[in-house]
Amino acid sequence: MSQLTTLIELAEQATNEAAANLGKAIQIAENLKKQLVVLENYQKEYISKVTAELQTGREIQYIQNFQLFINKIGHAIKIQHQSIHRAQQQIETAQGNWQELEKKRLSYLKLKQKAERLQLVKEARRDQLQSDQDGVRQLFYKQHNAV
Repeated sequence: MSQLTTLIELAEQATNEAAANLGKAIQIAENLKKQLVVLENYQKEYISKVTAELQTGREIQYIQNFQLFINKIGHAIKIQHQSIHRAQQQIETAQGNWQELEKKRLSYLKLKQKAERLQLVKEARRDQLQSDQDGVRQLFYKQHNAV
């Protein structure tokens, strides 16, 4: 039974570590999503600002610089989407790992519960056998002492 208890403790430790890793992966993905929102908002604000300025008339160099800058922001947004995709894959991997370890932990717990039930059945049978033997002895002594 103590070996099973050790296995359960190790499985619980591994499951807890996997849950912590899953939590970290989720937090990373959430942070990446927040950064994406910031980038997208910045892009929108910059486009609005520059669009208003372009209506007042600007030279061609300003327009080219604007286009370059917008392209850089667009590239950063694309990279951020890729980072979020990788983070989602890491979440799926971490979640699968946690589920597998949790399944193992639960199976060890079921084995322990089954072993405990079997032990209770053995003890009950032993107690019943002892009780039956005591009853037979008492009956035997009563019969011999009565004679």
